[in-house]
Amino acid sequence: MNQIKIIILLNVLLVSTSLFGQVSEPICIGEKMIFDSKILNQEREIFIKTPENYENTDLDFPVHYVLDGEIIFNSYSAIAELKAQNEEIPEAIIVGIPNIDRGYDLNPKANGVNFLDFITKELIPYIDNKYTTNENRALIGYSMAGNFVIYTLLTGQDLFNIFLSGSPYRLDMYNDELIDSFTRNLKTKKTLYTSIGSSDQAKQLEFFNTFCSQFGQWDNDLLDFKHEVVANRDHDNNFLINWQDGLDYIYRDWTKENDK
Repeated sequence: MNQIKIIILLNVLLVSTSLFGQVSEPICIGEKMIFDSKILNQEREIFIKTPENYENTDLDFPVHYVLDGEIIFNSYSAIAELKAQNEEIPEAIIVGIPNIDRGYDLNPKANGVNFLDFITKELIPYIDNKYTTNENRALIGYSMAGNFVIYTLLTGQDLFNIFLSGSPYRLDMYNDELIDSFTRNLKTKKTLYTSIGSSDQAKQLEFFNTFCSQFGQWDNDLLDFKHEVVANRDHDNNFLINWQDGLDYIYRDWTKENDK
């Protein structure tokens, strides 16, 4: 689908309720639940969007777990739904994970280990038990959350097979030894797409290029990896198109007929 068309449709979807005056009933794109996490010892809001005809089908669905859910759940859900309607990607259940303390939970050197345990040991089993899911799970994050996506991949989390990391920050925390260990011990196929704008912060561009050079040098048939430094984008305007580019790459060989 043409990127400009997606952006136009996304804007229409997000603002249409304000264009035509008063409406008779709300338009809901999903539901909010409160999850009592024993690992984090706190209640967490979770946003969930199912495909349009979810209740009328016996199909199972991949699940996209979206970090920074309070910021990007609506926009990412709109892009994924438009692409699915255009038969560019499979329909998916979207799970948004809002923040309480972003700098603490998404930092691998702070509470990142516990936060990842919450996702993999509590949230994923809950979603799989309540909804008709399959084993295709994607983790989506941007900036600090983009770093967390990389962290999740490198720590060998087999529950995810798709990783979409937009403009990840501080990739200098991952050294050759960790990357080498991940690559040598890889047992199942993983797909990682990551991009950063050419006008992002110079230091973050340096970290990104160094990491991608180290990561991309390993020849492993189980690792599908693409990285891009995209011209005329900075940290504030790369996120929407990063998801489009990433989904296009991740599902480049997918067709609806082959998915049946």
